[in-house]
Amino acid sequence: MLILQNLLKLIHKFRDMVVGKGMWSSFSEQLRRAFWEAAQTARRDAHPEVLPEHLALSILRVRPSAAKIILERLRVPIAEVEKELEIYLRHLPRRSFSGAPKLSVPVKQMIDESWKIARRHRCDWIGTHHLLLSLGHINCYVSNVLREYGLSFADYEREMQRGDVVDGGA
Repeated sequence: MLILQNLLKLIHKFRDMVVGKGMWSSFSEQLRRAFWEAAQTARRDAHPEVLPEHLALSILRVRPSAAKIILERLRVPIAEVEKELEIYLRHLPRRSFSGAPKLSVPVKQMIDESWKIARRHRCDWIGTHHLLLSLGHINCYVSNVLREYGLSFADYEREMQRGDVVDGGA
């Protein structure tokens, strides 16, 4: 019981420090899990910031994930993308830091862009599919990897607009 209480305290501390109380509640459950996993990965690998690559890798691993389903429909080789991201993250320098990893500037930009995308699609919450589409507007390693593996962000958005695959509301 004590372990569960400590885990819940850590989750709430992460939410408040990294994402913010109000914003956290507007994320789909899958996106919340992806942020949690991304922060855990960054912390484990001694990365003081959560990068787009941490977040994208977590989104690809969260089940079920609307983003992953859309990528599969577009025949993006997800296992190969995961492997590329793992290699990239493994080669980043390790730094000691205290507390929870912070969100990097590009991840904050992804969140801002995700809100714009969600509003454009008449959503009042953000899912993994919105966040992944935001990578089309951010210049980072993972967006380049996705393009190299054949992802057209325009095709992704068209597939997303079908509306038959969503994470579920917040």
